[in-house]
Parts: sequence; structure tokens; C-alpha cells
Amino acid sequence: MDATQGPVEASALNRQPARPRPVIRFADWALTTDKQGSGPVYEAECTTCGESSDAEESKDEPELWCLRHAGALGHTGFRGITTAFFRATLVNARSGGTDS
Repeated sequence: MDATQGPVEASALNRQPARPRPVIRFADWALTTDKQGSGPVYEAECTTCGESSDAEESKDEPELWCLRHAGALGHTGFRGITTAFFRATLVNARSGGTDS
């Protein structure tokens, strides 16, 4: 404790930050592929050394990277990584306390 400060109450030490309160308690959501942004993004990663290709919108460059990496270093195992984007959409909200 800093000498310039007075004693701290025990209750102040045990206080936790306020938790955010939900705005919509009961809601149905749908998850769909996000068509507003880019399509899927492709990458490749070497399972021997962990090096990876750049992320691309086509599989071609990551696949070529694998072949070049295998030729240069002799590493033969690769992981293909596809990242797709989703969007959650509120379908309906219910204000009651029970599902109906």
C-alpha cells in the first residue's frame, strides 16, 4: 500500500467488474457463409518445419508453394488450411422468459 493512500476497504478489493447484461435474452440466430466479403482463403503449411505459404484466394499458389518447398528442402508432408467466413444473423427475438 502506498503511504499517501489511506487504508483500502476489504470490500473494495473483492469487487469484480460489472458483467455486461444481455440486450436480447431469447433469440434465434442463423449462421451462413458470408457473401459480402471475400470467398475462402487457402494456405499450406509444412508439417516438418512449420513454414507456411501466403494466404491466397486460389488453391494454386499454396499448392505450388508445397511443391517448391518439397523440391528445395525435401519435406513431403503438408497441411492444407482453408479459412471460410461466416455471418450470424438474428432470425427473431422473443421477449418472454420461456421458449415457445
